[in-house]
Amino acid sequence: MKIENKYIVLETEAYLEKETKEKFYPFYELEYNQWIVYEDDYPKYYFELIEDTNSIVVNDLILKVKEGNDLADLIVEMGKKRNKSWSIHSSKVGKETEDSFNNEILKLENLKIVD
Repeated sequence: MKIENKYIVLETEAYLEKETKEKFYPFYELEYNQWIVYEDDYPKYYFELIEDTNSIVVNDLILKVKEGNDLADLIVEMGKKRNKSWSIHSSKVGKETEDSFNNEILKLENLKIVD
């Protein structure tokens, strides 16, 4: 992972979806506190749920998760407030075409900078 201003550059795995043959990114290699926000089922933002951040957005998410809120629901709601379709899950996971794996480099916006 490389940080470029407000972007994160990740090398990740890409697969083709069985039926549509569209490329998708399940991010199987991420750590437990690393998350991707998909916008319209395409990876758009990256963030880490770490408490020593100076990000108001991430700190608010951490507080709400500690209160028992579901992270996936919180991200969907954040997207709705911005008139966007957000999720932390790709709808295509588990629908990979066999032997379609490919390494790719993606540039994602750092969610902690989003207001």
